[in-house]
Amino acid sequence: MELNGKRNIQEPDDLSSYDFLSFAKTKFQNGEICQFTRVPLMSSLLSSDIDDDRKASCAISVAILRFMRDMGEPRFDDEDSEIAEVTKITQPSSKAYTSGTTFKRKVASEKTQMMSLMSHDVPPLVMMNRSTTNIEKVQFITSFGIRRPRLRDEIYCQICRQLINNGSQTSYARGWILLALCVGVFAPSDKLLNYLRNFLKQGPGEFGDYCYKILQRTLQMDCRAQPPTIVELEAVKTQSPLILPIIFMDGSTKTFEVDPAVSCTELCHLIKKELGLRDIFGFSILLNLQIRFPTGAVEMKVSWMPSL
Repeated sequence: MELNGKRNIQEPDDLSSYDFLSFAKTKFQNGEICQFTRVPLMSSLLSSDIDDDRKASCAISVAILRFMRDMGEPRFDDEDSEIAEVTKITQPSSKAYTSGTTFKRKVASEKTQMMSLMSHDVPPLVMMNRSTTNIEKVQFITSFGIRRPRLRDEIYCQICRQLINNGSQTSYARGWILLALCVGVFAPSDKLLNYLRNFLKQGPGEFGDYCYKILQRTLQMDCRAQPPTIVELEAVKTQSPLILPIIFMDGSTKTFEVDPAVSCTELCHLIKKELGLRDIFGFSILLNLQIRFPTGAVEMKVSWMPSL
């Protein structure tokens, strides 16, 4: 991920006037209240004239609620469930999934689509018609933030809203984990940026500061091209740096500590410094992700080799 354009990321001396609740009061539509809920959205929190974005916002809402354990996974024999109502406005009815063979075939098709997404693609909304793993939910949410920049503020508003007056310790902790993963992938617009900064600074213990530092790093490097992996999810849970084992041409392996915003250029220079190389021209990093479904487990291999 390289720098892509410049924006003014200077922080005001005083963030106290950037209260997220005040932002929500003026920007949330349809009378939506800015506090924890177990009910998925029926339209976007923020105003949008694009029907596809409103539908995506509803599916993102479901993914967030499920990741935070505020909403259960779908039951395909219950046509009157909350998710059935939501998905009516996004994709065909979930009745098509009730057949075991059909369900398995469609799930395999969806996962193939996720693995072969082009740079402008977003995940199929129908993914939220079935049970998904934690990392699938994270990748679903962040993929929309990556590929539809106009939905970034919507995603942050939904997560922050869910953290306000949240009485569930489990939900609250998982919400902050999700927020940490998002700030490591994309930043909000300038309209929301300082409100989010203030929200993070008021976060629990050291985790708010942890998220804030990641956001500042992302602002410097700009949006990533790919969603987080399960390696990052596990690292965020313990506020640990990412440990990347790099395999070299002689078969040896060295580990490097990086953050989610690290670019290939930065990693190449870390390797150059570690190995004492004078020049790294002609060398590149090859990332190999071996995904094993349905568990969502990912084996990540990073190799250092000459460019082809």
